[in-house]
Amino acid sequence: MNQSKSILVVGATGALGRAVIEHLLIDRQNSWHIRGFTRNPNSERARQLATLSDRIELIEGDNNDIASITRAVQGVEAIFCHTDFWATYNHELTFNPWYPGQSPWEGYQRAEETERNQGLNFLKVAKAEGVKHFVYSSLEACRELSAERIPCPHFDSKASVERYIDQMRSSGDEWYAQSTTVLVALPYFENFFLVEDYGSKPEPGADNQYWATPGLGLVNTCLSQSHNGSNRLVFCFPIADTPWPMIALDDIGVFAAHVFAHREQWGGRTLKIGSEALRTSEMAEIFTKVTGIPSVLESSSIDEYRALPMPEAEDIAAMFEFAQSFGMPRDYEFLRKLHPGLLTFENWLRKTNWHGESRV
Repeated sequence: MNQSKSILVVGATGALGRAVIEHLLIDRQNSWHIRGFTRNPNSERARQLATLSDRIELIEGDNNDIASITRAVQGVEAIFCHTDFWATYNHELTFNPWYPGQSPWEGYQRAEETERNQGLNFLKVAKAEGVKHFVYSSLEACRELSAERIPCPHFDSKASVERYIDQMRSSGDEWYAQSTTVLVALPYFENFFLVEDYGSKPEPGADNQYWATPGLGLVNTCLSQSHNGSNRLVFCFPIADTPWPMIALDDIGVFAAHVFAHREQWGGRTLKIGSEALRTSEMAEIFTKVTGIPSVLESSSIDEYRALPMPEAEDIAAMFEFAQSFGMPRDYEFLRKLHPGLLTFENWLRKTNWHGESRV
């Protein structure tokens, strides 16, 4: 492997990691040789990833193990680091949604601390090994920006690593000031694929428009049938009429490849990325326009979402509350100059051919 153009992708077999790898492979200027850091290089996802190119090497490792991180980092020029809050969150031991009075916050706090430590592990090893460019995937700092009023652990864990990077830059640390880039992303368009039904279907002959509460898909999207057999999609966001900011995984891949190709420009900087922000009514209108499937809007509140019997509910309710209270603004005009092919929701629907079905 050409060590001078090696790059380590942390979270390689996840949806985001794969999107980043696909765009790194397109970068002919650098011809990256990619090390995919994964817990299980023999998994089906890992095997599928390896078929993309002979420039991909899968390496087994653990985000919590400094020794395996060090082995993976040695000899690489660059790192893309995306850690997974939910992979660290133990649902069963920390929270059973069917027993009233239990709280998921102990699990959230442990996961937040674990994910923060994972990010710091990679940063410290990367600096020690002389990595030239480290790109960290972050999210909005909800706790900090809301003055502690709206903590959202799966956002704040990543944001705390971003804060550490900022502190090290400000302290005059040369490596952090020249070799780190932070990409602050948003909820994915692809979250529409992750539909879970915690509701109940109506009796036969009813209108068949039912409450299908969102799981990690973050949105109530339920393809149901009316009494006459026609399909329709139910949209239900607990954000009133607030625009909901989103990004396509493919766009994250484009921005990641761009900053790696322009290290002199982006080293020491943070870029807030996004694809489009839309109200629920606009999403529904666009969905029907593209697919021809009627869509229905259902109202809900953040408190209703928070009370849902699923362990992620309180954390994701906080995300919705933060978006409604503070927003997640992006300079879309500037982003489109960097990436003229930035996807709109309409273009994403046409590209993915999504018609409301679950793609878990």
